[in-house]
Amino acid sequence: MDIAEILNKLNRSEDILGSLVITQEGMVVMSALEAGHNPETFAAFCSSVGLTLSKSLTNLKIETFHRYILSSEDYKLFIVNIGNLFLVVITTIDAKLSEMNVLLYQVESLIRKTGRLD
Repeated sequence: MDIAEILNKLNRSEDILGSLVITQEGMVVMSALEAGHNPETFAAFCSSVGLTLSKSLTNLKIETFHRYILSSEDYKLFIVNIGNLFLVVITTIDAKLSEMNVLLYQVESLIRKTGRLD
């Protein structure tokens, strides 16, 4: 299974509105976002958040983050650190954290198996 197939399968989940895989530098590897969402804009934003988190945690002598969640009034944005890549998932505000944690763990494992982490 390749990354496009993984993201398309992930997006079939009820509360997921879109997903993408980006490099830590903000380049889009694969995008499965709904129309109206610009993958490059999300990639730039999430890369900035991810790198800032990693650097700040390093300065605090804390190992880098594994998963970070941003919430707004309408959406949740999950940023998952998977080596040299970030998995970004946009969900409805009603998405259950416990269910998302299990799903993101499974998707992370599938992405790692593609060998695209270098």
